Amino acid sequence: MKLEVNVRKAEEDVDELRSESKIPGIIYGGKRPESTSITIDRGVFLKLRKQSTESTVIDVDVDGDVVKALIGEIQYHPISDEIIHVDMRQVEAGKKVKARIKLNFVGESPAVKTGGLIVQNRDFVQVIALPADLPEAIEVDLSVLVEYEQGVHIGDLNLPEGVDVQEDDRVSIVVIRPPKKLEDIEADLASPVGDDGGDAPVGEEGEEGKEGEGEGDAKDGDKPAEDGKEKGDDKKGDK
Repeated sequence: MKLEVNVRKAEEDVDELRSESKIPGIIYGGKRPESTSITIDRGVFLKLRKQSTESTVIDVDVDGDVVKALIGEIQYHPISDEIIHVDMRQVEAGKKVKARIKLNFVGESPAVKTGGLIVQNRDFVQVIALPADLPEAIEVDLSVLVEYEQGVHIGDLNLPEGVDVQEDDRVSIVVIRPPKKLEDIEADLASPVGDDGGDAPVGEEGEEGKEGEGEGDAKDGDKPAEDGKEKGDDKKGDK
């Protein structure tokens, strides 16, 4: 896949660029001595995003200089949900990189046919590999789950050659839970709110959710410190 971007000058107004259907961003990493501010055509990037994953190696043309890169962090507008900033992480052919790989669930669990419930705990896994060896996705075969409480863990994954997982093998990906009995459902419905000693503080669950959503977003220290400043300035409408 290919993507053409333009080097963005410091004096360019990022809000004005966004009004022109352009996305401000940066490209960093690899042999690049420091991050470079760039501008990406919004329509082109949205099309590319639909056809790629976080592990897709893209040929990025930076004003005529073609380099290999992965799509990094994407920032969204809190109200419109439009993309407002994109990070591109440059990689080198002979150097291993860390990346998140999407998990594709295939097959059907025999335990589900008898009433079992699938509980999915993960939809990605962190790996390290050469850029050329990064897979688009890793399959998780559900047909091996024939009994309740049986599951698939990271250590059970069938990894492509040259790909190593960077997580604990014991981490659960998916598990089959038995169906609830009717009396248990009726008991749950009959239990008054706060019967377990009081209601949880308002907002506590939401905070935990936020922490979960952030998992895996960091790029393992590959991202330069100045990047945070760059994006913070963008949000303020730097010139």
